[in-house]
Amino acid sequence: MNRKILFLLLCAAIAWPALAQSHSERMAVAVDYNYAYKHEQSGVGLKFLYAFTDNWRVEPEVMYLAKNEGVSTLNLSLNAHYVLPLASRVGVYALAGINYSHWGLTGPDEDRVGANLGAGVEMRFNPVGIFAEHRFQLVSHESQNITSVGLRFYF
Repeated sequence: MNRKILFLLLCAAIAWPALAQSHSERMAVAVDYNYAYKHEQSGVGLKFLYAFTDNWRVEPEVMYLAKNEGVSTLNLSLNAHYVLPLASRVGVYALAGINYSHWGLTGPDEDRVGANLGAGVEMRFNPVGIFAEHRFQLVSHESQNITSVGLRFYF
């Protein structure tokens, strides 16, 4: 439990400067649908995005994957994106970050720390955008692929 609180405080500390500054559409809140392939789990996520520059941004995330095959998962992640614009409204991005996951298993629950590596594509229609991303979540004994699709609301 202490690790969860520490991780949430770390995410808040990173996001706090973004809340204190007023940058036009450098921040966004996102909701997404997630599918994890290893245990065929579906879930939902909530993200906060802050762009430091046109190319670099950070995104804390909370994701819940519903129980399937006796496994449910709560993921807390902190990802960095490097965005390459393809057109005025379209971009692709590389994703790398850290994650903390709580696995509700048929036996005793487990907590794990790991890494995220992936890529995404986005299309922006101010103040709303759509995105799709795929990541490989490296976690001991439970590494898996996760695909996400969702909406971002920029402000």
